[in-house]
Amino acid sequence: MVLPGASRNSAGFTGRPDPTVFGNKEREMRTLELMTVAEFCDRYSIGKTSLYREANAGRLKLRKFGTATRIARADAEAWANALPTVEGRAA
Repeated sequence: MVLPGASRNSAGFTGRPDPTVFGNKEREMRTLELMTVAEFCDRYSIGKTSLYREANAGRLKLRKFGTATRIARADAEAWANALPTVEGRAA
């Protein structure tokens, strides 16, 4: 029996997934670049409390792996690009 996503050659099971079986979402998840909370806070110069406030407000998407919290680089960049801009004098 060959599991979905596995491929078989003339010698039998290859152990490598068949890239044609997976859709775009699965391919994206395999190549997703993730940051830790500390890396995100350092990169965007905000504290952990502000990060969790943004996540609770639905403006930033967090991903959990067991107890570890990660932020996808694409989600972080989307969050940063959605921040309001200030024209004129500094606020």
